[in-house]
Amino acid sequence: MIKIFFILHTITILGMILVFNLAFSVDLKKISEYVKPSIVIVFVEIYGSISFYEPSINHKNLKQLDNEVRKIFNYGYLQYNTEELEKNVERFKLFRIFQEPHKYFVSSGKQKIVNFKLSSTSNGVIINKNGYIITNDSAIFYSDKELKKHVIDKCIIENLTKGLFYEIEKIAGLKLSLQDEDFLLGIIFNQIDSNVINFEYYVDTFVGMGIFEKGKIDVNSFFRKATVIDVRDEHHPNRDLALLKIEGNNLPVSIISEHEPEEGSHTILMGYRVDSELLSGNVLEKFDVIKTVIYESYVLSTVSSRGTQLIKVDKNIEDSSGYPVYNHAGQVIGVASNKLLQDLMGIKIKNYGMLVSCQDIREVLGIMNIQNSQSEVDVNYIKAIDLYFNQEYREALRYFKKVHDIFPEHPYVRSYITESQRFIGQDSGLKIGSHYFYFVLFLFLSAGGLFFLFLIAFILMFFRKHKTVSVKQNYVVIEDSFNYSIDFQKKHEDSGSSFYQQEYQQNKEHKELSERGSDKPNLPPFIRPEKPEPSIRPDRPQDDDKK
Repeated sequence: MIKIFFILHTITILGMILVFNLAFSVDLKKISEYVKPSIVIVFVEIYGSISFYEPSINHKNLKQLDNEVRKIFNYGYLQYNTEELEKNVERFKLFRIFQEPHKYFVSSGKQKIVNFKLSSTSNGVIINKNGYIITNDSAIFYSDKELKKHVIDKCIIENLTKGLFYEIEKIAGLKLSLQDEDFLLGIIFNQIDSNVINFEYYVDTFVGMGIFEKGKIDVNSFFRKATVIDVRDEHHPNRDLALLKIEGNNLPVSIISEHEPEEGSHTILMGYRVDSELLSGNVLEKFDVIKTVIYESYVLSTVSSRGTQLIKVDKNIEDSSGYPVYNHAGQVIGVASNKLLQDLMGIKIKNYGMLVSCQDIREVLGIMNIQNSQSEVDVNYIKAIDLYFNQEYREALRYFKKVHDIFPEHPYVRSYITESQRFIGQDSGLKIGSHYFYFVLFLFLSAGGLFFLFLIAFILMFFRKHKTVSVKQNYVVIEDSFNYSIDFQKKHEDSGSSFYQQEYQQNKEHKELSERGSDKPNLPPFIRPEKPEPSIRPDRPQDDDKK
């Protein structure tokens, strides 16, 4: 019975946990739908031109190196076989080239002009209804030195090295491995960098809202031109924040939390899976579809680094630059940053799972005098989402249309209007997915659980009472039986004593007559009286028979 109780109790608990998980997943979906319209793609395009003197190989010095090294190995005191000789000759030649690169790589004096185009993508979140957006500074701003490095690495060096590697192998008699080529790439890169004549570029920043589908979306209509506002602070080098401004009003907004999250609290990361690295050409060509994704995580710790409050979460997502991270109230607790200054080395390195805290974001907004509050679009859209998830499609449609009238460019309202119209006219009833469904299911499981608990308690009390009465009755029966057995045994012992005395007297008389030698009297045989059947006792089995 106890096993049945535990089984029913476990089933009830598991059912209630399932209901809570389903309801939580619905709430998570709703929160993501509330804030999704305010999350944007940040697209940075850099284009310009660079002029430099092309590097070339000093043929004379390279041939001289080949001859000198072979003389050393052919006429030296070291003895090698042919294979070892060739191998050591190549190693020694490369060692000399790496040791004195300026002697073998020189400027050709020939000027070359290269037009380039680079682009990158990241994330941002609208924090003001008039078009202010928070994103990462590291995804927007590049120093001249950093940008020149990207241009040489992505647009120039690959086209030049093939010819240079061929010349080195031919003239110096080398066979370059991939590791050798990597070393030589560094030498060629430095040669180009030191011979740059002119470097000029322009940066354009754009913001896109909604789902980007290649071939279905016009890039020019999807992206809006954005103005970059520099909020960098030399006293806060790890405050990886930048502000963008786009034209518009009554835009969807995410609210910045006033309090930092506690360790262990649940968070939601949302953003577009894009490539935050600068790439040659148009990075958008890499993707067929770009849309928001959701990750759940937990806060591991909060730390202070170089005057900036940082939050560490357990989710390490590559290319999550600019991801807004939300709490369960749908408020931003931080913005993900992939590149932060390393405290000891003072250089930027990739740090996945690190957030710039909401406290720093609010401080920047305060300095720039930017208000962070919901727009009219948000109020109506959130109301419409609530009604839609409760399957009240007619009311939801009314509010979705309000949103469309206020902000026709809303990235998701048209699809919700279409879906609501499709559901209207159908029997919505009590369907799986609605809050009413989960509420009724929860009440049903709770009532069922309580019923089973009361039933089991009643059964246990009934059996316990019945068992007590039965024990008492058995005790009375056992006691009566014991008393009867004692009385019976006593009577038996008394009758047995007189019987044995008679037998003893009779045997004695027979013995005396036998000793005198007299004639035996014709005595009647001794007849044993019929004995009552004795009660068998475990400690004295069949005592009377033995006697």
